[in-house]
Formats: sequence, C-alpha cells, structure tokens
Amino acid sequence: MEETFIQLVPAKQLVDMLPSSTGEAKFISTLTAKCRAWYKAADKELKAAQSEDESRKPLIAYLDKIFKEFSVESGSSVADASNTRPATSIDDIKTGWLHAGLVVEFELQTDIFDEDGRLRDCPVAVEDVKKLEKRALSLLAIHGRCHVYVVAVFNGRMTRILRFDRGGFIATDAFNWLANKKLIPTFFYRLYNAKPGRMYGDDDTISVPSAEVKQKIFNRLQETEHYRAALPTREVATKGSLRIKAVLFYPHTNPGGQVTRKGRVVNCLSFGTPLAAADGLFGRATNVYRVILEEELDNTEQPLAFYALKDSWREACRRPELDFYDAIEHHCLNAEPPVDMEGMARCRGSVDLADWDPAIHRTVFLKHARSERRHMRTLLTPVGAPLKNFKSKRALCQVLYTVVLHLETAYEAGVLHRDVSEGNVLLQEASPDKGFLLDWDYAEFTPVGLQKFRAAFKDRELEGESYRDIEKSLKDFTGTEPFMAIEILLAQQRLNAQPEDGDVNGVEGSDVAGAGDEDEDSQLDGSVAHEGIFVASEEADDKMKIAEGKHEDDLAEDSQVVEMNVSEGDNDQGHTTAGTTSGPRALEHGPHHDLESVYWLLVWMILRHTKHGHFDGALACANLFASTGFYMKHGWILRTQFRSKHPLFQLAEHLRDMVLGQYPAESRLKAKPILPEYITHKEVLSVFKKYLKLSWGAAVPMKQYKNHSVNQNKKVGAKASESLLKKAAEKSQGSTIQPTAASEFKAESTVVASFKRGRRDGEDPLLVGPVVTGSGSRPSKKVKVSEF
Repeated sequence: MEETFIQLVPAKQLVDMLPSSTGEAKFISTLTAKCRAWYKAADKELKAAQSEDESRKPLIAYLDKIFKEFSVESGSSVADASNTRPATSIDDIKTGWLHAGLVVEFELQTDIFDEDGRLRDCPVAVEDVKKLEKRALSLLAIHGRCHVYVVAVFNGRMTRILRFDRGGFIATDAFNWLANKKLIPTFFYRLYNAKPGRMYGDDDTISVPSAEVKQKIFNRLQETEHYRAALPTREVATKGSLRIKAVLFYPHTNPGGQVTRKGRVVNCLSFGTPLAAADGLFGRATNVYRVILEEELDNTEQPLAFYALKDSWREACRRPELDFYDAIEHHCLNAEPPVDMEGMARCRGSVDLADWDPAIHRTVFLKHARSERRHMRTLLTPVGAPLKNFKSKRALCQVLYTVVLHLETAYEAGVLHRDVSEGNVLLQEASPDKGFLLDWDYAEFTPVGLQKFRAAFKDRELEGESYRDIEKSLKDFTGTEPFMAIEILLAQQRLNAQPEDGDVNGVEGSDVAGAGDEDEDSQLDGSVAHEGIFVASEEADDKMKIAEGKHEDDLAEDSQVVEMNVSEGDNDQGHTTAGTTSGPRALEHGPHHDLESVYWLLVWMILRHTKHGHFDGALACANLFASTGFYMKHGWILRTQFRSKHPLFQLAEHLRDMVLGQYPAESRLKAKPILPEYITHKEVLSVFKKYLKLSWGAAVPMKQYKNHSVNQNKKVGAKASESLLKKAAEKSQGSTIQPTAASEFKAESTVVASFKRGRRDGEDPLLVGPVVTGSGSRPSKKVKVSEF
C-alpha cells in the first residue's frame, strides 16, 4: 500500500492543479455570501451530532447548495455520499456507478495518516485505504477516466481530498472543510466546469456515438459472416459502443532506408464486448476493444477493416511497444528473401496521448520522471480470440509452432519477447485455426537489435536516451509466473533471499531492484550472482510435492539435493547465459528462456483443457503451477509425465527432455562442470514438425477447465472434500504421503491467486481465462471474453 501512495500535498496545491474557469471568483463570492448564516447553523449541528448519519448531513447540504449554483450543463446532484456526473440527476445515480462522478467517504473510523504523514499500518486504517481505493477503481473503470478524486471525511469536519491515477495516489493535508469556506466550493467548481458536460480528469478522446452511428455499425457488421452470427441484434452489437480517437499509420514508403512513421488521427468505433478489461487500480490498466474506423462506415464498396485497439498506461522508462513491432516489420521487409508477415501481429497505428495533453494523460508526482506513466493507444491486427478456444489438439500444437516461428523472426530482428503466456498467444478471431504472438510491452532489444533499430529509425534515437539501459533491462524478471523458465525463477528466488543492503555476492546494492532509478514495473532487477542452481532430486521432489510448509531453503540443505550447473557459455544462438566459474554475473534473459516458456504453456493447456490421463488427475495443474519458485517445475522435468502414444503427449515429452537438457545435474565430486544444452528455435521447430506430420485422429474440442475453489457452497464443498479424501487415501496406500482434500483445494485456489512478475499490476490475479494482452489485465468479471 505504501508503494502506491506518493505523497501528501497542501490542499490548496491540489486544488490549484485543476484549471480555473471563467466566473469562478463571482461564483465563490456569491455562494459564501448566501451561506454566511448557514455556516453558523452547520457548526452547531456538527457539535450536536451524535452519530455518523448526523455528522454527514451538513457537508451533504453544503454540496447541494454548491451544485444548485452550477449551470444546468455542468451541474451535479448529491445522493447520500455520492455526487453525480454533470447534467445527471439523483434518480440517475441511484441506478449504479455509471452516473457517479465523485465519492465523499464518511465511513472512515480514523484518519488514514499518522502525525508524520505516513499511512497508518493498523488494521482499521488499512481497511479504510482499501475502501477508498475501491471507490477510485469503480470511478476509473466505469468511465474510462484518466484520474479521479475521492473526498475522505472523518470526525465530521476533518477532510482530505485524494487524487488517484494509474501511478498511485496523492492526498491533501487534513483540513476543516467548514473553517476553510472557499476550498471545497473552489475544488468542486473547477472539477465540474473544466469542459461543458465533462469533469476534470475525463478522457476527452472518448465519447459515445449517436444512435444513428450505432445503426450504421450494426448494418456494416452484418456484411461479415462471422459477426453476423455472433452479433445478431443491434443491442448485442453496439451496447457500450465508444468513439475513441487513435492514430492510423500510413504504409511504409521506404522500407529499405531510414523509416519515419507518419499517420493521421482517426475515430475508432468499438463494438461487441471488450476483448479485455483492466480490473486493477494501478499499473498498465490495459483495455482492448474490437474496432472499425468511422470513416469507413459509409464506404460500402470496400469491406470493413477490423482492428484491436489497445489502451494502456506505459511506464515512461520502458520503450513503446511500437518500437518492437517496427523493428520486426523492418527486418521482415528487408530480409533476403523477405519474411512473410501473414498472420503476425502488426502495429497499424500508435499514439502517446501525453503528447496531446500531459495534464490529463500522464501520471503525476512520482519520485522519478522515468517512473511516470503515459497514456498509450495502439491499433493492432489481427483481432484475437482466447487460446483456450482451440478446435483440436493438433490445432493447439499448430498455433504453438507458429508462436515459435514468430519468436525466431523477432530474435533475428534483435527482439526478445520475455512474456510468452496464455494471455499473449491468441487465435485469430476470424480464422480460429490460426494463432499468433502479441503484446511486446515487456520485450527488449538484444545489443545487435538495438543497433539495427537505431540505424533504421534515427528519428527515435534521442527518445531512446530516456529508456532503460538494455544491459539492465535484460536482467529484469518479467513474464507470467506459471510460464517463466526455471532458471529465471531460481535467480528471482535468490535475489529475494539476499540482504537488503550491502553487496550481494559481489554485486553492489545499487544494482538490486528498488535502488536508484530503477523503474517500478521491474520489481526485481535480476542483478544477483548466479554460480549454480540447487534443485531437489526425484525422491526429494516426491516428498516436497505434497508436504506443505517445508521451506525451500530447508530442501536446498537436504542430503538428497544435487547441483545443476549454469556455467558461462555461448549457446547456439549467440547468447551468453548468466553465471560463471570465474566470478559472479547477473542473469540475462535469453531466447532459450522464451522457448522454455512455450513448453510450459503447452503443459498448462494440456493439463487444463485436455483429457491428459496424468496420474495427478484434475489436480495436476495445481500441483505443478500453484507453488512459487522453481522446485515443482524441476521435479516435473526430471521424469516422464505423459505415457500416451498420442502425438500431443509425445511432443510434450520430447520438449520436456529438451528443457531438462538446459539444467544438467552435476556430481559434487566432479571438478569439471557439465555445460547446459540450450534449446534453439530451429531445434524446437523441428520437433513440432516431426509430430505434426503424424496421424492425430479425429479432432476433439478442448475441455473446459473447472476450478474447484470457485462458486462452492457448503454442501458441494463437503461432497467434493469427501470424494477427494477418499481418492487420496486410495492413491496413497503403501505410501507415507497422505494428501488431504483441504490441501488439494488450497492448491487449486492458489493457482488463480498467483501474480504476474515484473509488473505493477499487483492487484490483477493470474489469468484463469485468457486475456488479449498479458499486460496486467484480465477479462472483465462481468463479461465472458469468448462471447460478444
């Protein structure tokens, strides 16, 4: 919670951040003159108040007086502790959050700050902060605003105004709203009179299309077979439609030389339900929409072009996703022979909205300018659908084969993806038998790739000086935890175990995450000595798989632990891994880490969506992925997991063996280290081709994954517990391991409670269903992503 609180500011300073409006001075003077007698009555009423309900009445009455002086267009209404948006009524706000403009929170048990200006860490204050953050999230999510305000009142008089944006929140010093008579009316006047019909903080690049435009959207969608079937009525097709400003690029005019991307501003019209909706308060807050261009609505001679419009808040020190898309496209256009980009994710337009209006589209008051967030909007093709909608096992493997091709192409262009996960591998919505890799938010250039990019895009070279140094960036721990490579998980664990100050195995403390100017998205920098990996042996892993509460450090000291060497050496793709026998080095992300992530994604999909026949049954996914750290994964690759002769499971076993080769066991008696065999793109592609050529039999659709910990009532839970306990007892006969139903349920629940690494979107749980982008977002709780 401390990491999202930025600072306290004087109340007048926060109010002065809002632009003054014409007629403000006259409004304040008139209001205070009218309320001169009322102020005294309100003071008496507060002194006599015996309950929370009585203490809130004076401020609510004062706000009502303020809003009655507003013009009809900018006016608001007060309903209990909520203020409506401009030009809406009390009846509107009673229907829900859609018409709420601001919340005044009276139900605080104490001031959330102590005398030193720090957030209190007592349980009551912590709950109050969560309550305030929940109010802010509702305001941001419903209206798509860039920042919002919540007024916190305690003891009837003392007040703080809190400003929330995607970087964190600031709060004012406590002030007496009744004693400082001009502060509250000035704040509300500026908040509601910034622009006609809008509140300050609204995203003025988004509006609601007219009924006529919505009808045109529906009519044109009926021309496409896919959307005609999926969106049968205008209500389904255009409910919640938005008009969103973006930039569409012109085609490359000189792909062989230096490239300058130019475009024009266009109005995008969303339809259907959002492809992904952010449900976290802070961080990237990625939302993705299906859109068409408004300018194409009336041109019935040409078919509509469909795009995915990605709206997110990028951390300023990270390169825009556009750079990586452009680097890959430039490489493909200039390769000999040119690389066919059919089916690859491509950026069709991008704009940094902070360049249009920094006061609205940029976060404020962060400790370092490089840590501020900037509002980005990107047009992408093709439009994606969840990977879990694959039509057959062979189709799933064909998609992952395509992903490896895309990774290879990107690496040849000098780009590493660094977040291969279920949310970032999609099917094409219009052609679900095809897939693609997207979301390059956490990608990074290789040193050679950066040189190529600078040569081709010289107009962006100066901008690049403010981005993270690639040597440090490649040591970040980024990705989605279930799919991260074992080596990265281990390095992350070791970094977490290091002391907070002083040198870390020869690496200065300033290189560790959180020191200096490191960006806040990178919770872990990765600068940690990495001389060798310790993992549980097969027998120790069997015990650890069920034994809850046994600390990983204890396992590392167990006599059955063997050492895996990660000595320095160049792999076949020219990347030098971290760890050295001559001195400590930090672990850098390499192409083999992304390829290992493809394997873990395959296993994830098998265990969740196929009849896999694994001996752990329905709990196999939880047993493998619920535990943080690398132990469970290493235990998995040590032994055969699937004995079926079906090509899908043979492929999985072949890849498992290749991944195991990256972590060779080393006898403690041997002085010479055993070098790991890093997997390459060509090797993995060859293995996929081998099994895709085999006979796969009849197509069997994916199996819907059911989480045992969701929507259980007591009767269902009791029956399931009894059944699991019985099965566990039967399974453990002759064994000392006695798993309980409760622990199995806990394991399942932990899977969906896991968090993404290297992100600030800490509130967003690990995706259960897929999302359009792995960017800290997940599907809206109110919308099924695979439906319209």
